[in-house]
Amino acid sequence: MDKKRTVSVEKPMVYITIAYLFIITVIYPFYFEKGYINMGEAKWHFYKVFTFSFIVIMTILYMFYEDKKRSKNSVTDNMVISYAVICVISFIFSSYKEYTMWGI
Repeated sequence: MDKKRTVSVEKPMVYITIAYLFIITVIYPFYFEKGYINMGEAKWHFYKVFTFSFIVIMTILYMFYEDKKRSKNSVTDNMVISYAVICVISFIFSSYKEYTMWGI
């Protein structure tokens, strides 16, 4: 009973990615609210919420993904992660959150 249980999340990550791509390529083009008047804004809102949810779910699954072959992060990976952290910190302390996040 000393064996450590590891949960493989590789297959769910693949299936979630396939579902995301299917919805974005097949369902998303036909999505609209209130006819043609609000189509662009409705599509942007759908894309924004759906993609953000996908990224959060995949990040959580990736954190639990234990792969023995996975190597350490390269210098480029560390720079990209550092840039992302700096952007998030900048957003958190910004007085103009709407401009910072969406550029409106």
